[in-house]
Amino acid sequence: MKGLSLLVLSGSLVLIIDQAFKFFVFKQYFSYNKALFFGIITNPFLIGFILIGALFFLSFFAYVHLEKAIAMIGIGLIFGGALSNLIDRLFVGAVIDYIALFWGISKTNLADIAIIGGIAIIGREYLR
Repeated sequence: MKGLSLLVLSGSLVLIIDQAFKFFVFKQYFSYNKALFFGIITNPFLIGFILIGALFFLSFFAYVHLEKAIAMIGIGLIFGGALSNLIDRLFVGAVIDYIALFWGISKTNLADIAIIGGIAIIGREYLR
């Protein structure tokens, strides 16, 4: 049960903090991203298919590795980030980005950073 608690806690924190930033940050800093994977995939059907597939894979992965605390934190970060971006897609029609990278050339958000961090944590844990 400890692993599941870590998954829920880390995911919830990412979801709440990212959505709070989107609510409280000045709208002039927003950029809206309708694509997936750095703008490569723009087809809404394909985006939905990929997201549903990833959800099933992560759910299975979490079930198999429930006793590994660090894996649960990584999966929680991915779930929290994915859910926050899904909320944006459902209610706004695009993911809201608000953190400027590379001197303003690109923008991201906390949810994207959490997803990448979660993937890094899982990769480090299982590739060492």
